Amino acid sequence: MSVIEWLKEDPSANKKDREGKKRASISKWLKGEVGINTEAAIKRSFHETSIGESDVQISIRNIGKTYVKNGVETKAIDEISIDVRKGELVSFIGPSGCGKTTLLNMIAGLLPPTSGVVYVGSRECTGPGRDRGMVFQDFALLPWRTVKNNVELGLEIAGVPKAERSAKADEYLRIVGLEKFANSHINELSGGMKQRVGIARALIVEPDVILMDEPFGALDAQTRNLMQAQLIDILKTTKQTIIFITHSVDEAVYLSDKVVVLTKRPTTVNEVVEIPWSRPRDRTTPEFNEMKREIVAYLEHENVLVD
Repeated sequence: MSVIEWLKEDPSANKKDREGKKRASISKWLKGEVGINTEAAIKRSFHETSIGESDVQISIRNIGKTYVKNGVETKAIDEISIDVRKGELVSFIGPSGCGKTTLLNMIAGLLPPTSGVVYVGSRECTGPGRDRGMVFQDFALLPWRTVKNNVELGLEIAGVPKAERSAKADEYLRIVGLEKFANSHINELSGGMKQRVGIARALIVEPDVILMDEPFGALDAQTRNLMQAQLIDILKTTKQTIIFITHSVDEAVYLSDKVVVLTKRPTTVNEVVEIPWSRPRDRTTPEFNEMKREIVAYLEHENVLVD
């Protein structure tokens, strides 16, 4: 069973037994203990020599994905290369079905690329690891645990002592503004609050980068705007590197340091748009709306409806 499937699965009658059995399988993911072969180690060594003390946090080099079914090859992603620097929020936007989540899963180490390589710092990504946190659109929280217990999960499985993980959970609950709900259960929270729990759970393990797969897509418009403002506040506090998948051009321009605009399948990079303004931004300015208009025009040319 994959990590994502485990996080999404409902508890069985004997919840403690389920947690005990599955901690062993998830712990390797959290500790980064995945199959690293000699070839990968050689590539890693070469890459470390090449980039030295670079501020590049994620380096995607000629990554591609081809699916084969009944002997027929379908190329989903065609040689994408991009660098994400420390402290940047980089959004990926493109036509619906172009493979944004596929790309994110390859960066996360949940899906092997057919070609190319992803580096996290100087380390080649050969599988999931604690250096990458994940925030899901559908929250993926454990309903039988309290808010604080959900936030502590990664540290608990990694073997961090109870007192230490409790103190860190309190710290990150304060960062996301949920310290008063530490002992609440997930079914007592609003959608926006649930997503803040997911963000705190990703932050607490102090990953090099957080991967967000349309994290606000399931929220209503007002809550979505509030969560965008909350994320900006979190960025000020943590200086976290974030890769952000979205369908919303407005959201991408509002949040990002740069926006990677993807083509339709087979997907590659059409353009990388550098956002010149500091955060928070005024959505009503002519410059902001002109940048949105240019990106929307491209996506409409690809015959895709966007918001």
